[in-house]
Amino acid sequence: MVRDLVLDIDKLAERSSEFNVVDNQDLVTELVNDMEDTLKACSDRNFLIAKYIGHNERVVCIKFSDDCVFFLNPLIQHKDKLIMVPEHDFITNKDYLLPRYSEIVLLFQNEAGVNTANKLTGPAAAVMCQAIDALEGIFPSDYGLEITDEFNNASKEEQSEVIEEYIKYIDKLKSAIGDSLENDESVKEEWNAVKFMNSVASGETKVEKQYSESPLVKLNRAQRRAMNKITKKINKIKNKLKGE
Repeated sequence: MVRDLVLDIDKLAERSSEFNVVDNQDLVTELVNDMEDTLKACSDRNFLIAKYIGHNERVVCIKFSDDCVFFLNPLIQHKDKLIMVPEHDFITNKDYLLPRYSEIVLLFQNEAGVNTANKLTGPAAAVMCQAIDALEGIFPSDYGLEITDEFNNASKEEQSEVIEEYIKYIDKLKSAIGDSLENDESVKEEWNAVKFMNSVASGETKVEKQYSESPLVKLNRAQRRAMNKITKKINKIKNKLKGE
């Protein structure tokens, strides 16, 4: 069934939640059917997340030509080859340039709940990066470079200069966040936990413990708890940099 798209900013800014795929097969079937029908009816979109049709489960649907492919509880394990990609923000109705990876290795569950890994390249990888942002409640306007008429009418050299300055800002932001979290005792434990969980996801750290539920769900849930505590601090750093 084709569903109306949610456009409420507060709801879209909420982080999508991991869920047990195996124990919620009826819900999975409903989401797959409704998301596929809705995405095929949207000529201006190349992906949907469950949040866009009123559900907060961590589900991504990407359109490949005439086919829709689903990724449940997705987690990026490896990323490479950063590129600048134009994206439309349907909330602000503006276009932005954003840094996206053109090669990623994605861990996810299929509709049956089977843990799967897949390599995405080119536009598919960039779209998945955008979808992961959306799952986290992040909009293109949060850190993208707005594509204005002035930018479009500028020379290639001027555009390159603007993009270069934008990349410097992103690098500065990443460095400021990293340094601040490393040295802030109030969030240091959570920051170290996030780094550890990322090393588990990348395969750098091996964990022998046997989980009663999907490791992807376990890892994402722990990461969410840690990140919730440091989100406010990150936002303060971003606002400070923007004011410089």
